[in-house]
Formats: sequence, C-alpha cells, structure tokens
Amino acid sequence: NIALIISSNRTELCIMDTGILQVGAIDVPMYPTATDADFTYILNDAEVKLCFVSDEILFKRVNGIRSSCPSLRETYTFDKVAGAKNWREVLDLGKNGNPNEVEQLKSQVKEDNLATLIYTSGTTGVPKGVMLSHKNIVSNTLACVPRLPVDSQSNALSFLPLCHIYE
Repeated sequence: NIALIISSNRTELCIMDTGILQVGAIDVPMYPTATDADFTYILNDAEVKLCFVSDEILFKRVNGIRSSCPSLRETYTFDKVAGAKNWREVLDLGKNGNPNEVEQLKSQVKEDNLATLIYTSGTTGVPKGVMLSHKNIVSNTLACVPRLPVDSQSNALSFLPLCHIYE
C-alpha cells in the first residue's frame, strides 16, 4: 500500500496515482491537514509500505512518527528536501525497469480488486477506511457523465483536494 500526502494539488500526485492503480498496488490518499495521531493511525491501519509527500513540512511530520509505523519502509518527497529520498529516484528506477514485468502486473489487475483505501476525516472518532475497487471508481465516473459531459475537447477545473474521491 502506498500513501500520498500533498499540501496542494500537483501533477506528481496524478502521475503516482495512475502508476499505483495500473500495477495493482493500493493507493492511500491522505489529507495533509490530518493530525499526527491520524497519520499514525492511517499509516498503520492501511499497512502503508511507501509514502510520497509533497514537501519538507509533510516529510518532517511523517518522519516524526515513523518509529510508530512499523510497516512504513520509505518516504519520498516531490520537492527536493535535504535528507529525504526524492520521487525522481523511483522514476529513474522505471527507466531501467522491465516493461514486460509492468505489463504482466497491469494484466493481473481485475475490476473487483481493491484500488484505493480512502479514510474519512475522523470527525466521529478515528478515521474509517473506505475500500473502493477499480469497478467502483469506474462506475462512479460513468455515473457522472450525464451531469458533467466530457469529451476530447473538454477542459476541467480541479477544485477539490486530490485525496478526495470525487476529484
């Protein structure tokens, strides 16, 4: 499972989200405004192995709770941050990777596989994980088409946080 925590909408999150879903990994988007206690809870509950954050502030927050998150192996940043691994290291690994292995992983993804684990804000207690399959996401998208018709000529405005399922 791979957590994504960003302080503002940015292209890197969309790239990571697409890559994670394509290879059948589970995407765990998190609100940057969550408390450190909620970060700890979610990272542990979702058994997050890798975490990608946007900036130094979020890196320091995740790094500060890392000892309480035994499954978390590594945290990467989108911005260049001293002492942090940068997401470009992962991109560079892909340049030397085996495209056949990626295609094999993609071919194993089924519509009923878990795609994302989205957590509520926790206003009534600890955050609750909402499990959505690839089929759930596609069906929600198709259901929106009559209300938000799009085609190859359409433009879109992103106004919700990218960690929100509707976005």
